[in-house]
Amino acid sequence: MDMNKADARRFQLYKLLMEELDYRPANFFSNQLSVSTKTIYDDIAFLNNIMDEITCIEKMPRKGLLLIGSAQAKETFEKKLIELLSPHHLSFSPEERQREIVKRLFLQNEQMTYEQLSEDYVVSVSSLRKDMEEIQTFLTGKDVKLISDHFGTRIRGEEKDIQHVLKRYIFSLLDDTPIVDVVKRMSLLERLADQFFYPTIIQFVHQVYGNLVSKAGRPLSDYYKDSIYISLLIYVQRLYIGSHFTKKKQVFIENVTYMESYLIAVELSEMMHHSLGLVLEKQDIEYLSSLLFAHDIKPGLDMQQVNPENKVIVKKLISKMSHMLEVDLNHDSHLFHVLVAHMTTMIYRLKLGITLTNPLLESIKRQYSVLFNIVWYLMNDVEETYDIQLNDHDISFLTIHFQVAIEKKIPMNKILIVCEKALATSELIYNRIKHALPATNMIETISLSDFYQNNLDEVDLIISSVPIAYEKQPVIYVSPLVTESEMKSIRKQYDEMSLSKMILKPRLTKSKTKLEKYLTKEFVFLNKAFTTKGQVLDFFSAEAYQRGLVTDEFKQSLYEREAMGETSLYTGVAIPHASSHTLRQSFISIVSLTHKIQWGSNKVQLIIFIGVAEKDINEIKDVFAELYQLVEKKAYVDHLVSITDASDLLMFINENTLI
Repeated sequence: MDMNKADARRFQLYKLLMEELDYRPANFFSNQLSVSTKTIYDDIAFLNNIMDEITCIEKMPRKGLLLIGSAQAKETFEKKLIELLSPHHLSFSPEERQREIVKRLFLQNEQMTYEQLSEDYVVSVSSLRKDMEEIQTFLTGKDVKLISDHFGTRIRGEEKDIQHVLKRYIFSLLDDTPIVDVVKRMSLLERLADQFFYPTIIQFVHQVYGNLVSKAGRPLSDYYKDSIYISLLIYVQRLYIGSHFTKKKQVFIENVTYMESYLIAVELSEMMHHSLGLVLEKQDIEYLSSLLFAHDIKPGLDMQQVNPENKVIVKKLISKMSHMLEVDLNHDSHLFHVLVAHMTTMIYRLKLGITLTNPLLESIKRQYSVLFNIVWYLMNDVEETYDIQLNDHDISFLTIHFQVAIEKKIPMNKILIVCEKALATSELIYNRIKHALPATNMIETISLSDFYQNNLDEVDLIISSVPIAYEKQPVIYVSPLVTESEMKSIRKQYDEMSLSKMILKPRLTKSKTKLEKYLTKEFVFLNKAFTTKGQVLDFFSAEAYQRGLVTDEFKQSLYEREAMGETSLYTGVAIPHASSHTLRQSFISIVSLTHKIQWGSNKVQLIIFIGVAEKDINEIKDVFAELYQLVEKKAYVDHLVSITDASDLLMFINENTLI
């Protein structure tokens, strides 16, 4: 409830009395407050009525008025008066009034008029305009604007910019008071927190702060500790008042390295929901993840306290993944530590029946589809060892850790710039391209004559300012002053090249494919009239069991996998699979339907069962890599559905998959 004009005047009268060390006549105060002496006496009576025994306003004939009491008693009553009259009136000094306005703009999302502020703070509109000018000066050059119109004054900007600007403002208040003593600085920080944030928010951040700092990958400096503390206060309170981050339309997860902190962000979001009733959206959690990562807060655990069995399981997991991907992850100590930390808490959580939701699940399944499915197969042993059941969300968190490790193993791109002779021209092009592409590339320049005398088999991308006769790979031609249009062509080719070099992409050399190896005509069933997912799964199970390819547990495993998460894709295909332990022999089976049926959240007309037995597990990478070349393109799926002859279907698959 805002302080009304009378209460605001009484508060200001009390502040004036606190400043005086001797008696002052009533007209001294009435002149300053522009009211009658009768009003002053009425206000004195009001204040004396709510004062305790250790403070009072003494009225002395022919002398005037004096506030009696110790300095501490006067300050204590001031706080009591603040609580009685209004939450807005911490002080009437211009600096603290500006802080209050910033708090109301940024942390309460208020839209206020000068008339309203004038009544709240009992100051002139001209004084308030000066306050707003000071705030506007701080915002100059930043991406948050102060908007004033007939509706009032408010802030406008992207959520990330609003939070960043507010953090800088609070830090400017902290830095204005240079304190070397860490304890005193923390005390000042807490006083600032009390001024700006709701008590419930402060209490929550206090609960999680210590644990987060302990997860840092290195000892944090005092600045970093202050930074994460203030950042969290701002983040949580902005959510508390209903401010969310803008939804971004993106094809790829922007930086998978940030995702190492993602699980911590998800856990924090669950705590906010439980403690504060907040419901975080996908983009809110993504920002929190990047915030934690920026402060080096990642999954971690004291290795001395970890069950030795967990370490052994993780080592086996990394070894198997290395073998399957044909890339050595065994010496990646960071991967080992984050997996041990993650799986230790994951196992404990699942034993208690606690599940976590990953808002980025569908993005991870789409962007890292092959790796996601490989991780799922690898985790069969973990499920059996600990008697737990993982779902797609658990698999997606593990996929993130492996993807980070894999991306560190992607070889450098070798880029060659060809120029006729001129050194100046080659330097111009070199510098333009070097600054435009990531620093992890090897970029060299070469003359036209040297170009024809060198072995270029190891070169990934050729850029030339002169015509060259070279047919082994496309050449991008540029002018000496590389244009923006030419840079777009370079970036496009660079992105395609980088994706093609990813470990989980199939190699572009034609040979007998793994799909050919495990898919035969007898396992192709076209134009079946099934109407439910259950009918299809029962059909697969019966066919496989009759042929002796699976154990008695196969059907149950198939249904359990479906219960764990989505196996259908938006392209109209489902890819059910079961635990490798329930297969006696690897096989792939395809069923097309006469009509689409509901399979999870998608309607499908093509079902491809992938069955990889334990003895063939090392070939699973190529199986999924080939498969996803087909099923991620709706045109391919539609064509497969239209085929009526098994031989034609096998021929189409053979012609459109490479390993």
